Amino acid sequence: MIPGRTPGPRDEGSDAMTRKNTKREQLVSAANDLFYRQGFRRTTLADIARTSGVPLGNVYYYFKTKDDLGTAVIEARRCELERRRYQWEKPASPRERLLAFLRMPEELADRVAHHGCPLGSLLQELHKQPGGLTAKADALLEHQIEWITRQFRDMGETQPREQALHLIAVLQGAGLLANAFNDPDILRREARRLRDWVRSLDGEAAFALFKPLPHTGASGHERPQRPQPRDPVTGDGGHP
Repeated sequence: MIPGRTPGPRDEGSDAMTRKNTKREQLVSAANDLFYRQGFRRTTLADIARTSGVPLGNVYYYFKTKDDLGTAVIEARRCELERRRYQWEKPASPRERLLAFLRMPEELADRVAHHGCPLGSLLQELHKQPGGLTAKADALLEHQIEWITRQFRDMGETQPREQALHLIAVLQGAGLLANAFNDPDILRREARRLRDWVRSLDGEAAFALFKPLPHTGASGHERPQRPQPRDPVTGDGGHP
């Protein structure tokens, strides 16, 4: 309402739209939290209505199905990543941008230890019963990998995609263990190690990371190389 003026139809329409948007945002916020804490499949529309304070009958006015709410949640998470990306991209150097990105796992470590990675846990669940939401959630992870790949490429690295996948794999694995053991320090330690790795990259270090692993026996220990037969004429051969 504007002071000093009698409200007209336009004001009333604006107020109604504001209330509509507010209720929709309440539903998306509640769904986002519940999908993360208890999983997409286990969460019902009744749960979301109760948490949001919006009557269950009104939920269907905004979202016809839970998948529609899932789409809105994925969009909300995409917007959150975009907001974070704006902060990551403030440094001029791609190396510093990656270091800024790697501060995020430490910030989220306590939440991840309790409930898992917000994106990784959603992807794991959706891939067990693929549907229309799966590809939309996959796109979030792919966009993140593409951004990280671009930073490695701008650093002059020769294997940017492989390095981006390595970085994400370490974070997802550390997040899984942090959640399994309820220990946020697992994720914090691996994020610090990744930052040290990013600081050390100079092309050769990157290549060394992906060199073939040594052959191992059944015990998991490295197998010693067999000596080559010695040439009876030249004497060459034997142990290297």
